[in-house]
Amino acid sequence: MNEAPPRRAQKPLSIVFVCTGNRFRSPLAAAYLHRLCPGANLRLSTCGTAAVARESRPPLPEAAEVAASCAIDLSVHRSRSMHDAQLGDADLVIGFERSHVSTAVLEGGAIREKTFTLHELIASLRTVEDEERPSGPDSIRRLVARADAARARRPTSGFEEVPDPMGRSRRFYERTARELWRLSIELSSLLCPETDLAAWALPKPRLRRSFVLVRR
Repeated sequence: MNEAPPRRAQKPLSIVFVCTGNRFRSPLAAAYLHRLCPGANLRLSTCGTAAVARESRPPLPEAAEVAASCAIDLSVHRSRSMHDAQLGDADLVIGFERSHVSTAVLEGGAIREKTFTLHELIASLRTVEDEERPSGPDSIRRLVARADAARARRPTSGFEEVPDPMGRSRRFYERTARELWRLSIELSSLLCPETDLAAWALPKPRLRRSFVLVRR
């Protein structure tokens, strides 16, 4: 009896989240996706497009606080520039505003066909998800390629953005964190069949109701 050939180990899927300062949106989104897809073969990282991202700063206090409220620890995160992130090697680059996508491609070396805003990626994946349920990094790579083809049929300007909460109210920070949590749940359900459904029941990200100003 002939034995089946051993299955080739699949290279981890490299996903890079890109925001401006790399201190709120990108670290939260990466941490959320990691929490939701614990068994997936993903390599998640983050970076920022602004010069301040080069300064290796910790997450904003609001980011650490909302993460802790849903059992996520961001204490080891430090900001880094997109120029140190090797975006050209990534399988998927995800920004939150259209400017993140254009800067990542034009200045950071990201591959345009693999670079999306978060809303754009989810909307495009919805149109192709029934063609193949992802079962590992290689099938997700094929899914991303089809998502790129699908978005070509829709104007880029039609996709929503996740605005930068920097300098806004604490309520705006919390609302942004909850929006990222909701979008991360949706993205995980599209990319990772092994999504941790129990994580969906975690408390929604929240900030303590405090009027104390936090110095950065």
